[in-house]
Amino acid sequence: MKQLHASPFLLLTFLSIAAASQTASAPTASTYDPRVTFAPLALPEPVNAYRSGSGAPGPQYWQN
Repeated sequence: MKQLHASPFLLLTFLSIAAASQTASAPTASTYDPRVTFAPLALPEPVNAYRSGSGAPGPQYWQN
């Protein structure tokens, strides 16, 4: 008698797994390009007399 009650549950489980595998579609092509996302940022101003390229104080650096 227990086998009779377990059969519908096993059938339901099998059908839900089969349906889930059929509904999964192939992944779409991504337009993500890490070279564009992580491209080097352009500095707003070039090196000047107050700051060097590394950010260290230059020859005309001053503070209040």
